[in-house]
This record gives sequence, structure tokens and C-alpha cells, in this order.
Amino acid sequence: MLLVFGSAFDDHPKTLVQCFRDAGRPAALVIPKDLSRIGWSLRSGNPGAMTATVDDRILRGDEIRGVVTALPWVAAYDVLHVIEADRDYVAEEMAAFLLAWLRQLRCPVLDRPTPTSLAGCGRSKFEWANLARSKGVDADPGWTGNTIPVTVVCGRSVGDVPPAYARAAETISTAAGRSLVTLRFAETDTVTLVNVDPRAEVGSDTVAAVLLEALGT
Repeated sequence: MLLVFGSAFDDHPKTLVQCFRDAGRPAALVIPKDLSRIGWSLRSGNPGAMTATVDDRILRGDEIRGVVTALPWVAAYDVLHVIEADRDYVAEEMAAFLLAWLRQLRCPVLDRPTPTSLAGCGRSKFEWANLARSKGVDADPGWTGNTIPVTVVCGRSVGDVPPAYARAAETISTAAGRSLVTLRFAETDTVTLVNVDPRAEVGSDTVAAVLLEALGT
């Protein structure tokens, strides 16, 4: 089973799950509300004993073949089933649990979470700008005009992207140690990084196909 973590208010994770299913791969969407269901467990140092409740079934950790994290963090609006006074606390606890749970899995996880992002990005636009400049790519974190998105999966840009933008995106993502990321460049004559999306753009057949290859399924 492939799992895609996302928000109920975000169409990209839902689309990715459908793309996986259309390709003949068992897949399911996991949203923060699902963590309130009985059956989730974390076993530090013993990933095979971990469990998750998905589509009314409890999965063991070794039954999960791959994970895509399209959920930057858990916010209060993700847990509207919880009484209002407790939503902030529950959201933070869920995020902390997911951070530990995802890092314990032995299967491929794109992208591995960090303490600042369940989807792996976790840098401010200024930090991304500094990283880009350190690799010889111009950056303008104050840009407010149109942008060109470039999604990179395991060091390779996806889709029909101008070569100069593809090279820059691949260079930056590799330097950042990210396996799944969408970078945004200013729509100008020069290749200039503007920002990086909190979660990668995963809602397309093209990205889904490359992700399946990266997940080894």
C-alpha cells in the first residue's frame, strides 16, 4: 500500500492518490483527522511493529511500500472534529507524532520530514535564496510577479521545463538534500529563484509516474 499524507483542504494529494490507483497501485490518502482513529502506533527502533489506520484497515509498518508527504504541517483547521479550545494543542501533538512516525518507517518516504516541515522543505524563502546564491543561482525572495514552478523528484526535474530552469532547480534541490520539492523562479529573462512551495506540486500524472519510479513500485 502506498500512502499519501495531505490536508483535506488540498486537492493535490487526492489527485495523486487517484493517479496511483489509475496506474494499478494500491494507494490511500491520509489526512490529520485519520490520526484520531484507533489503530495508530509508534515503535521506536522497531518499524515493523508500527501500525496505521487506513481506510478502516490497520496496516503494519512492513505493509507500507512507500509514502509521499504532501502535508507541510498539521494546522488547527485540519482538526475541526476536535473542540475549538483543544485544536491548537491536538494539531501540534499530531504533527509531532507524524514527524517521529514517518522518520521510523523503513520504506521510501518522499520527502523525509524535518523538525520544521513534515514535507521536508522547512526553509524560509530567505534561506532558500541564500542556498541558491551559494550555488551560483540568482535569487529574489521579494519578487511579487509571475513565477515558473519546477518540480524535482530525486534530483530530476519533471515535465516540460526550460533546460536552464531545470538545471538550476536540480542543483538547488540536491544542495538542500531534498528528494521531492517544487521551486519557483521569476518569470523573467534570467533564472532567478523566488521561493519554494511548502509542499511539492504532486497532483499530476507526470509527477505521479516519476514518483512511482522513485518509490520503486
